[in-house]
Amino acid sequence: MSFPRRRRAALVALVAGALAATVSAAHARHLAAPGWRFVMKSTTTISGGRGGARAPQQPGTQVMTVRLQGGRARIDMQGSGSEAAMTGRDGYLLLESGSGRLTMVNTREKKALVIDGAMFDGGGPMAAMLDIAVSDVTMDVRDLGPGATLLGQPTRKYRVTQGYVTTTTFKGMPGMPRGAAPPGPQVMRTRSVHDLEVAPDLAKLDPAFEAFAQRFLRGAREGSGMKALAAASAKWPKGLALRSRATVTTSTGGDSTTAVIETLVTEYGAVEVDPAALAVPAGVQVTEMSRLMRPGARGRP
Repeated sequence: MSFPRRRRAALVALVAGALAATVSAAHARHLAAPGWRFVMKSTTTISGGRGGARAPQQPGTQVMTVRLQGGRARIDMQGSGSEAAMTGRDGYLLLESGSGRLTMVNTREKKALVIDGAMFDGGGPMAAMLDIAVSDVTMDVRDLGPGATLLGQPTRKYRVTQGYVTTTTFKGMPGMPRGAAPPGPQVMRTRSVHDLEVAPDLAKLDPAFEAFAQRFLRGAREGSGMKALAAASAKWPKGLALRSRATVTTSTGGDSTTAVIETLVTEYGAVEVDPAALAVPAGVQVTEMSRLMRPGARGRP
């Protein structure tokens, strides 16, 4: 059987196109992997704080779009909340569940800052800058029974009440003039009440769900160097809070500040996640914060 030259050329083009499409699809399947995606809206309001007390949170509303796969998470943020302020506009965070490493990626400046929880440990570089003593740690977790079904997920209601006192003693800070005296010890009392509707089944899907909850939704963050708080954090209900309201009061001296943080997961589902989206892109300058904190680092006295 023979074909006219034009038909042969058309057939070759058709086959080549089909092969290219097959290779492209196979390449896409290789790149993408089963994962998860959810969207969380968080609104923070702050009252008080006319004197020395300042809330660690920043007021405003932010939206987090979170993609998770293989124990890693990427958090893209929009709005004016605390986390959005860390990366600048169009920036995002990368979180590793195993190590707890948090990477802040600023896409506009093509820079990334890596924060390792170990840097706050007793032998870590932060020890050369400050001492953090934690006392009077209290934690009460009350199971209030079944909650609402949210986004198709059954939830359970909890109320978590936590309190502690932190005393921070500064030894020296980057940029301080040589011989300058650091500020005196700072004592802060914190009390927080968290009303949660937790989806426990989500923690079983990928360890990054639990890592996200530890880092962004709980009063005591593991890896903070505050071992007493890390131990108390183990009592938190496992899973992702699909709806929550936290009231956090911090007091310094005779002044106090209260922050109210309301969060709601508005979308959730299984997606294909490109592993490249969970890594620092090429061409971005990566800096380890622990190196900046070491004696002799640029900017240190």
